[in-house]
Amino acid sequence: MYKKISAFSLALLIIAAIDSIRNLPSAALFGSSLIFFFALSALLFLFPTALVAAELTAAFPKEGGVYHWIRLAFGEKMGMIAIWLQWVNTMVWYPTILSFIAATMAYLIDPSLADNKTYLALMIIGF
Repeated sequence: MYKKISAFSLALLIIAAIDSIRNLPSAALFGSSLIFFFALSALLFLFPTALVAAELTAAFPKEGGVYHWIRLAFGEKMGMIAIWLQWVNTMVWYPTILSFIAATMAYLIDPSLADNKTYLALMIIGF
């Protein structure tokens, strides 16, 4: 059974990945001029990337996504390298953002708790 993500859910995922809580200090620094840079990056990067992904999905409707596309174009080895690099990126990004969220939440309760390594490790493992 296939489940498709709605356009609204996809838009929210993209917004959360780009403009999350970790970007609030820089957003405050740049102010309303940041809207121009977000629009420019969406136009020059996100929109073409979405078009490429849509075209590849329509051309190759098989499960596998990036791995499948790269494997068909460049072979099994490059497909494995691409998906492995994507996995490594995720393994670095998730603990980093989770530690930021845990430290931010801890700071609301007790500022000294934000520097507690045991607390941060337990929060990352717990999430």
